[in-house]
Amino acid sequence: DMEVWLAHPDADSAPYDMVVVGMQELGASSNRDAWGAALLEHLNAPASKRSGRSKTFGSGDRRDSVRATGESALFHLVAKVGLWEMGLWLFVRSPHIPHVTVLGTGTEATGLKLGKTGKQLGNKGGLGIAVRWRDVSMAFVGCHLAARPERIPQRERDYRQIVSRLRLGPYTGLDLLHEHEHVFWFGDLNYRIGHDFDDTCEM
Repeated sequence: DMEVWLAHPDADSAPYDMVVVGMQELGASSNRDAWGAALLEHLNAPASKRSGRSKTFGSGDRRDSVRATGESALFHLVAKVGLWEMGLWLFVRSPHIPHVTVLGTGTEATGLKLGKTGKQLGNKGGLGIAVRWRDVSMAFVGCHLAARPERIPQRERDYRQIVSRLRLGPYTGLDLLHEHEHVFWFGDLNYRIGHDFDDTCEM
């Protein structure tokens, strides 16, 4: 039930017009395509086909008016990018698509290095999508950083490498954090709390 972890955009205080989802450890690349299709189907599912957890709203509520518009309120996949077992998707409602310009997508591998070449594999790294919504530039970055509790320095290096090398459009001379007005960063950062469950809950 996808509604458990991704609330339907018409199910809360106001409908969303843009939804961005990032995932890690997806397995084969075909899984990424399947997840993209499943996400889009979920976002556009009519109330009758969704989980019973969704609320029912009165006819005067704006959410009903959005749903009532049918095709004009549907989400569309505007951009996507993948790196090994990672995926990032950006969905936008139909009325807003003319106001969204995709500035670029990109990936930066920070994983295992291959021998003397120094080439890094994409088992770890970052990927991003940059857009301009009307006059506001935004970047969405998903990542999967180095695992294991003792590898904090490696995670910090991964982060700095992604910031400095991930290109989401024409090179401007600025790093990722300074190229855009808003940067949304998420993913499997692999930072851990070094306490057992009960102690952590009591903190």
